[in-house]
Amino acid sequence: MKLPVKKLRESVAARLRMHFSEKEQLEDIAYAMTQMLKTPLQQSRALARAGAAQRAQLNKLPPAKNLARALQTLRDMKVPLDVPAAARELENCTTGSYLLALPFTVSAMSLMAQLVTDTRRRFCIVDTRYTRYYFNLFLRAPETRERVQLLSPPAMLAQHRKRLELFGRQRTIADALTYITFPDLETTSLDTARRVPFMGEDYQFSTLEPLLFFRGVAPLFTFDAGEFATTLRVKLVAYPSEPVNVVTETDVDALLAWLAGKLEQIFREVPADVLSWAETLMLAYSMKATTAVMKLKMVEGYLRAWKDADPNLKEATFASAISELQHAQEAIDKERLTAISG
Repeated sequence: MKLPVKKLRESVAARLRMHFSEKEQLEDIAYAMTQMLKTPLQQSRALARAGAAQRAQLNKLPPAKNLARALQTLRDMKVPLDVPAAARELENCTTGSYLLALPFTVSAMSLMAQLVTDTRRRFCIVDTRYTRYYFNLFLRAPETRERVQLLSPPAMLAQHRKRLELFGRQRTIADALTYITFPDLETTSLDTARRVPFMGEDYQFSTLEPLLFFRGVAPLFTFDAGEFATTLRVKLVAYPSEPVNVVTETDVDALLAWLAGKLEQIFREVPADVLSWAETLMLAYSMKATTAVMKLKMVEGYLRAWKDADPNLKEATFASAISELQHAQEAIDKERLTAISG
């Protein structure tokens, strides 16, 4: 009985290693850079290689056996963010919950490793495929596992709503949670998303951050690379607005536009620090449309194969199905071109 279980675990571990292999990551990142930065493939590969060493180091940490050393490695990484300064700034949020809506970067990982040294704080991180892998380290380490949890966006909102009912908005440090989200990783349904300009075209951004912020998880912080060209540093900035009692669509759109603008700075100014290139590309409406068209073409191919194999398939039925599929492909392709043109 033990042997099959062991083989299953080894198989799962092997698939994870394969997915996060250095070569696969480099090619995926280079392709995403080509699409998002509009750079030639060779230039994109050079940009991807610039961050390869840190990614390789980072990929070794989640399964590490010496968890304390792995956390310290994260704290010691050379990143464009001034991690000690950012941590000191967040120390001012001593009695309430706040929201870190960060680009998924090496800087974000390093900052998180620094923040968890405050044993008074508990941390709630949005659950995604990437955070589940990379933050496994925090979920396993004895010094952090009781204070760090991963929650899906709906669960995160439900938890905050429950805490509001129990505590209100005035809390002590013992009651406070640090919420950490990564807008560049969050997939969502259309009814909980906004179409937001990002990297020169339309992207789908979750409304998780506005919902948390306007329900009292404030202030909201993210990274700013506006001065990176002269300082070579990234800094922490807060959203320059206060939560309001009556939230409008304009309020939500304004916050997401500000957040998308800050994230775009990071992607353009410090591309080697970004870990989410491939995942973020899939939030582009043009990529969603391309994927949908590919699926429709597969269905069309299946129908054509069926027609060749089954002489009893009625010609009218076949022609009608093909016509509908092609019409859907054309409509989606128009949406793709609209998204690219902004």
